Amino acid sequence: MNIKPYDKTIRDLLGSKRQFLIPRFQREYSWEKKNYREFFEDMMGNLTITDGKISASQYFLGTMLFIGNFTEGTDQVIQVVDGQQRLTTITILFSALSDRFTDLGEKTLSRQIFTYIMTEDDDGNEVRVLKSKTNYPFFAYFIQDKEKSVKQEAITEEERCIKEAYDYFFAQLKPDKLKQILKRKHSTESVDGLSEVDILKALRDQVLNST
Repeated sequence: MNIKPYDKTIRDLLGSKRQFLIPRFQREYSWEKKNYREFFEDMMGNLTITDGKISASQYFLGTMLFIGNFTEGTDQVIQVVDGQQRLTTITILFSALSDRFTDLGEKTLSRQIFTYIMTEDDDGNEVRVLKSKTNYPFFAYFIQDKEKSVKQEAITEEERCIKEAYDYFFAQLKPDKLKQILKRKHSTESVDGLSEVDILKALRDQVLNST
């Protein structure tokens, strides 16, 4: 097996127009609240505030392992060997972010971040960026359907984990929660001067720029 290391950001991965397939032999999504809470607070904790502006900083998300080729081949499907818990969590967070932007009337921002969840092939057909054979159809309809047009109830343990992660993120993306986290590191004055949209955009960039 020819293994090649690359430094990639989440933007590089999810914006590559590839589909990341989680094979059936992989374990199901199982992150508990302590896991995705730590991830969320790490992302928020790495945001910087300078001269009244909030921005992302460098962050190493960890090593992931894939079968496929991002740079030299034409592989459209990349198999995820290690990293599916993180990629699934990021997809759930982006779905919650998209919904929060919609609630704030920021339709363009909502649509743009959803391109990291759903993309299109060369024929214009919709493609799920992350595809799992264990959580279909719940993940597809509850997380990857922008309009959530098909009602899905969480039945399995994996589905409950997905829904609980989404509900947690959506609740944390409210202005009072966001500013509460930021005030652990930054002055109250600097945080109170920030708009909710700017904080959400900075959080988006923090995840996308993570390596």
